[in-house]
Amino acid sequence: MVKNYLAVAVRNIMKNKIFSFINIAGLSIGLSAVMLITLYIWDEFTYDNYLGKNNGIHKLELETNFGGRGVRKNRVTAGAVAVGLLADYPDLVANSARVNNFTGTVTLGDRSVSEAAMRVDPSFFQLFDIEFVAGSSTTAMPDMSSVALSETAASKYFEPGTAVGQTLQLDDGKSYRVGAVFRDFPDNTHLRPTMIFPLQPGRYDLVSDDAGWWQMRFFTYVQLKDGVTATQLDAVLPDFIDRHRDEIRPDTAMSSVYGFNIIALADVHFETAAANAGDPLILTGFAAIAIVILSIATFNFMNMSISRAVIRTKEVAVRKVFGAGRGNVISLFLSETLVTVLISLFLALVITEMSLLWFNDFVSKLMSMGVFVSPIFIIGMIGLVVTVAFGAGFYPAFIMSKIRPAVVLSGGRSQSRNMSRLGMALVTIQFAVAIALIITTTIIYQQIRYSQTMDPGYNKENLVLLHGLQHPSVNPLLQVLKQRLLAHPGISDVSLTDQAPGGTYGWYEGVDRINGAALERSISVRGMLVDQDFTATYGMEVVAGRSLSEERAADIARGTGEEQNRETSNIMINQQAVKILGLGSPGEAIEKTFGQNDMWTVVGVVGDYLLGSSKGTVPPMMFSIDQQGFRTLALRFNANEVSGLLADVDAVWADIIGARPVRRQFMDDRISALYRTEQQQGQIFALFSGLAVLVSCIGLYGLVSFSVAKRQKEIGVRKILGATNGIITRQILWDFSKPVLIANLMAWPLTAYLMSGWLTNFNYRIDLGPTPFLAAAAAALVVAGLTVIGHAVRVASANPVHALRHE
Repeated sequence: MVKNYLAVAVRNIMKNKIFSFINIAGLSIGLSAVMLITLYIWDEFTYDNYLGKNNGIHKLELETNFGGRGVRKNRVTAGAVAVGLLADYPDLVANSARVNNFTGTVTLGDRSVSEAAMRVDPSFFQLFDIEFVAGSSTTAMPDMSSVALSETAASKYFEPGTAVGQTLQLDDGKSYRVGAVFRDFPDNTHLRPTMIFPLQPGRYDLVSDDAGWWQMRFFTYVQLKDGVTATQLDAVLPDFIDRHRDEIRPDTAMSSVYGFNIIALADVHFETAAANAGDPLILTGFAAIAIVILSIATFNFMNMSISRAVIRTKEVAVRKVFGAGRGNVISLFLSETLVTVLISLFLALVITEMSLLWFNDFVSKLMSMGVFVSPIFIIGMIGLVVTVAFGAGFYPAFIMSKIRPAVVLSGGRSQSRNMSRLGMALVTIQFAVAIALIITTTIIYQQIRYSQTMDPGYNKENLVLLHGLQHPSVNPLLQVLKQRLLAHPGISDVSLTDQAPGGTYGWYEGVDRINGAALERSISVRGMLVDQDFTATYGMEVVAGRSLSEERAADIARGTGEEQNRETSNIMINQQAVKILGLGSPGEAIEKTFGQNDMWTVVGVVGDYLLGSSKGTVPPMMFSIDQQGFRTLALRFNANEVSGLLADVDAVWADIIGARPVRRQFMDDRISALYRTEQQQGQIFALFSGLAVLVSCIGLYGLVSFSVAKRQKEIGVRKILGATNGIITRQILWDFSKPVLIANLMAWPLTAYLMSGWLTNFNYRIDLGPTPFLAAAAAALVVAGLTVIGHAVRVASANPVHALRHE
């Protein structure tokens, strides 16, 4: 019996090639989309699994709440935290390690390469489950002159299998012997080192020293003892902070403004303060999209099966006349559905494999189909096949099993009316989802466009940044480098600073006195080190007073060769600082003093500008000249000189700095990178909204086929009574525009609510106007019209005699 059912199923598939192609194509596309989304979600939720999941490792991240800027979270901590916790709480902390990410220049022979590397405590290799291909965790870092390389780095510098024992020169002036080679870390880890160097002892190790608490540049990890929870560690942190740090003001404990967020290793990707942190809400949205697309594909499959089943009513009636029961009819239709689903699943796997390389590039990941061979995914795919086959095939099978042969064979009515209503309802739901996705995609792109084109308070066009200037071999040559670049005819301005917009570093000063009057609570102001050309190079407006000048001794907080900052100096502030510090208007702020012992005098006020993305706020800022702290060089070039400019900049760098590689970046690229996550989200929504529309159109096509076939007699009578082809075509188009219009009424309120919530993540955002909603409605109507028009014209042009003769 089963063999007969399968044979009939295959024969029907081959007999109706166009119908089968459309049916299988729609389901295959839907299943493939679900697989791609599943891979993406799985990659996100297995983040950091490579490092170890159940060994009690937690990451500590800094949280501060100084006056003037609220709670600020940072993914790094000071160096003393890991050292102090391990020493003070041996009953809670079993081990600890620090990681310092840096960019260094590695030299081997006559080759010098800039590498993204890490400095770590030796305990790093005890905490994390690192797989070695040469050497081991004990040989990786036996002393302060060792280095461990990734497979990729080892193959870059040495012949295969020969790296261990070789020597590399780092730009800190030391040589390092390769002690081990580790397997490349997976892409879905927050640590992805190519070279791991030892963290050299320094003042940042001192738990009761300022240097140990204020050099915020370390990833800090602690391993809790068995049975110890993060809550227990969190309970002792205030005492730990207060014992090692003095009060910032009388009656203000340090622990009230300085604390830590303790994050389990498995949760770091989602709870970190890093800009590229994962978003569970977005993953929930993607999971919902996967379910929706699968539902749409299943509904389409059901619609097409319904439309095909109606045509087969006489076949079923004849089968029942010859003795087939309801169970036999249901089994027949379910077996055909199962065969079609299995074919669709196979094609979906092929489509997914073929598109995975493109999809990885699309979402900036390195996913593979290998996860689908794991038991959990095999069981999941079996469940998926059974669910889709039963869900899509049972209703039409059940309806067809209720056919009464006498009624059908005598020309009576079947169950087609109920099936038609169900099909219309399913298409309406499908288009509602598709319209919601179109609106979501449009709003995301509108917000990204607004963020990238809004005025950030400075001119980001035609600006190139050179990084890594703080290195001891570079810093003494900065003024020479600056003057040589200024001599280039295509460069109009050059400025040296310690940071640039779009970065994550910076420093803060606590202001406890303004114009000689002590404040009740310290106000935190973000500091930035600049030179005299800062405002001109960045195109910033000086709204009151003047810019700083290196020709005025009082404008320099620390000069070349000086160890300490001077007791007093002139500074600039931004408009937000004027407001937060209560200095009146920008003009009234000039010549006012603030800081500890009123050490700073305001000589200029500049306009506010965004340091990061449009999600952030503008903090109160102060700008001072410190010629020892420059990290970044910004140069403004003429738009018509860009072709050869970079080569000329590289040549000047090589002539002055030497073999150390130059690290440069266009400012607009730097700002665009701030919105990479949102851009990827928008692209994914665009991709899957397009697929949802495509699959919905396939469902509409099936419904039109079914409806038109059922209405042939009605259309024939209308034509005999004088209806023109145009009237009939318009009527059919209107009938199938109704579900799209109803779908808009369903999609608009929910989408408006969800996207209003999403936009609250941005401090600078678009207004949620009607354009995305009207555009989505128009697009859905056009697509639906194009899907229906062919059927409508063909039926309207048909000779009514054939339809009436058939009836």
